[in-house]
Amino acid sequence: MNKFMLMILFVALAFTVFAIDQGKSYDETTVIQKDVTFENLGQEIVGTLVLPEENPEKAFPVVLLFHGFTGQRHEMNITDTEIGMLEYTAVALAKNGFASLRIDFRGSGESEGIWEDTTFDGQISDAFAAVEFVKSVPELDSEKIAALGLSQGGLVTASLAGRSDDIKVAILWSAVSNPPYTYSNIFTNTELWRSTLGIEN
Repeated sequence: MNKFMLMILFVALAFTVFAIDQGKSYDETTVIQKDVTFENLGQEIVGTLVLPEENPEKAFPVVLLFHGFTGQRHEMNITDTEIGMLEYTAVALAKNGFASLRIDFRGSGESEGIWEDTTFDGQISDAFAAVEFVKSVPELDSEKIAALGLSQGGLVTASLAGRSDDIKVAILWSAVSNPPYTYSNIFTNTELWRSTLGIEN
């Protein structure tokens, strides 16, 4: 196991400890955050890039953060705070020397598209576009890219990591592993298979 993977795993495990203080130690003023945009299949994707600090001589390892079903990149506030779970994660990563990019999948949050057009295949395509974007950013180390996904974002992360040699580490948080079982009370089997296969209505 290489040093990069060990560092990522350490930071991922440390989030459990960080969460105990319910955001009390959160301080976004110590990192650099900026919204960015890029395109996939003719639609604009909006994301937030977080960097540890200004350092033109160093390219940072980067973690892609993918939200869950019906979510967006600022989702799931930590209890008794207005700080989103993925936002807190991004700042925690930055404090430990990692950059991050969290995105709104097309049809979610501020990205273009409508949620009703969302498919697993479409979100995986957005994840690939995110990889290509971070590879184009000079401040980021294109040889050290990890991905972290929450719930349906975990499904996306696992699929991305299995198909892309660019992803060196994959971290799954409560990942969807069996869509027909997970969503059986929401969608019909036909709808689920159409989404799984990326078939348009």
